[in-house]
Amino acid sequence: GELVSFRERSCRLELADGTKMDAMSAYYSVSTPGSLRVPVVYIGSGSEKSYEDKDVRGAIVLLEETALGYDLFWLGDLCERAAAKGAVGLVAIHPFPWSYRMSLEFGKFNLAKRFAEPSVPAIAVSAPSALRLVSAMAAGQGTVTFDLQTENLPCLSDHVAGVLRGSK
Repeated sequence: GELVSFRERSCRLELADGTKMDAMSAYYSVSTPGSLRVPVVYIGSGSEKSYEDKDVRGAIVLLEETALGYDLFWLGDLCERAAAKGAVGLVAIHPFPWSYRMSLEFGKFNLAKRFAEPSVPAIAVSAPSALRLVSAMAAGQGTVTFDLQTENLPCLSDHVAGVLRGSK
């Protein structure tokens, strides 16, 4: 059947002072239109309510994973909401000392819709990188360089998992 393959070509999130963040793209993320130099706005959970009184137009939204699980693994609805609000990217804070590859799919229980449309480029950063980023934001240095280049291409797969009833 036809599938979509994903490949991260490059992923860079850099503070104004040149510090590079430990970051990786979400599966199926779209690319940035080149290198962006944009502000970061802390949003928290990414819910509709978390955007109240915040202008994210032309900015990257910063979401925080508050559980020790993977509540932010499925980023589809969060990326759609960020795009609708005018954001140009999404950064999710992973609560562990390493970055984690999340997915731009809807997942969970929404099987009728797989990918976010419209969307924004999305990455995850490790907790230590997030601490540096939030500290820079608190010091008034909340503008970052964001460059994400990915490929999402149709592909064919011969891998079949199933049982053909009546066969030996």
